Amino acid sequence: MEGIYVDVRELDEFKAGHLKGAIHCPLSELKKGNIPTDLPNDTPLYLYCNMGGRAQIAKAILLPHYPLAQSIKKSYEELRLIQATPFFKKAERKAPYRK
Repeated sequence: MEGIYVDVRELDEFKAGHLKGAIHCPLSELKKGNIPTDLPNDTPLYLYCNMGGRAQIAKAILLPHYPLAQSIKKSYEELRLIQATPFFKKAERKAPYRK
């Protein structure tokens, strides 16, 4: 799947575990106006958190800067389990995201 996973949880949550290849961009920093400037504008950003609420807020903050930002409906734990399956590794699929 092409795109970048963006973990919007806090640092302690990210350190406890995150999706393979994910970058960390905590919602608390986004709310302060610390918007990353080094991400590509032409690549989907798949935002995730523990349950989806923070990802939705992060999406609203990031959309003016990154028009392909999407919040993923699934929780981190669900995504972690999906990412661990051989099917996920072999298949390219659209992320389960909210529009």
